[in-house]
Amino acid sequence: MIIIYGTKIRKHSVGWVSEFCPICGEITKGNLTELIVYDHVYFIPTTSGTVIEHRSYCDQCGFGTVSDRNSFIGTKNDRIYALEDLIRETCPDIRAKYAMPLKAEENLKLGLTKTASPAQRFEQIAHPFYLLERDFREFFSGETKLDAYGNTALSVVLLVGILGSALCFYFFNNAELFFWTGTGTLLLTALSFCVFLYFHATTKRRFVAGAIVPILHKRLRIVQPTREELESCLEALKSRRIQIASHLTIDQLLGR
Repeated sequence: MIIIYGTKIRKHSVGWVSEFCPICGEITKGNLTELIVYDHVYFIPTTSGTVIEHRSYCDQCGFGTVSDRNSFIGTKNDRIYALEDLIRETCPDIRAKYAMPLKAEENLKLGLTKTASPAQRFEQIAHPFYLLERDFREFFSGETKLDAYGNTALSVVLLVGILGSALCFYFFNNAELFFWTGTGTLLLTALSFCVFLYFHATTKRRFVAGAIVPILHKRLRIVQPTREELESCLEALKSRRIQIASHLTIDQLLGR
């Protein structure tokens, strides 16, 4: 029997703000969001939850930057505001606050960092991997993880089992129908359970392909590493126990 339990993070949007995105390398619109952690059994909350952090989710790449809610003078309920209006209404001093990283990003985009040392170049390439390691570890820790595919497959297993049991009960007095209904229920339940196990086993692969790789593509288009630099970086990250490095290939990162 599989017991699905653990902790789960629920996200609650506070409003839209302006924030510096380390993936895009610029100030963008961000959805300021509360991260609320709570305990659950079979995804049913057993506690009210506690706010553990605020993050601003970039509207361009989707990465969540840790933010201090008190650093904003306000929030807006809609993303339709122009960026400059959002800056003025939520964080007017943001450019001064992030002057150094904005200058570094400008130099990077203009190609002024081509003379960087190997160590500096490694940090430029490795930086988004370190940032996304947080999301990878959060997704696969603290609870039984099921994505939409896994949830659907599990629902089918439960539905087949419930309907099959009901039909068996209905045909209890008819030995032949009871036998065939029971046999069919067992076979369908076993088949759907195998499908569920497959989707559960491949959750990491789908998460990396859908939630990690697109953000890495966004950043690597700015950094523009060579294949050799990427290979060297991935090997170094694996030796440093950065988990997402073991779930990525060079062809994925190069968009092939």
